[in-house]
Amino acid sequence: MAHLEIYHGIEIDPRCCEKILSINVARNCLVHRGGTVTEKDTNTSNVLEVKWTKLLMFLMNEDGEKELVLGQIVEKDSVLGIRNQEQTKVFALGEQLKFSTEEFANIAWGLFLFGNDLVKKISRAGKEKGFVNPVS
Repeated sequence: MAHLEIYHGIEIDPRCCEKILSINVARNCLVHRGGTVTEKDTNTSNVLEVKWTKLLMFLMNEDGEKELVLGQIVEKDSVLGIRNQEQTKVFALGEQLKFSTEEFANIAWGLFLFGNDLVKKISRAGKEKGFVNPVS
């Protein structure tokens, strides 16, 4: 990511970079150490802190906001809203990494957002530098 910024002028949001790198540390822990957190995996005060972006769906009505539960019956005066929400999960040294299916889906959502944004930025930089012909 530093290469993209330094040599190609493609800026990556530091918060997004922090999330992607924390997810990569968790991936390395899973692949190389069977999911048991070691000192190699710690990124904050002797713990592994994994951060991602959650797609939050919620209902708004006269009672306020309430997170939407799939399969829930929606009242006709409710409005469906969505937003991205920061999520964090912390694992101690020696602890086994475990993510729920919902957490995994949200981690995948965050990776999709990052990849989609990066493709747009690289395409724009390629066009600006004449490496890519603009499509009409």
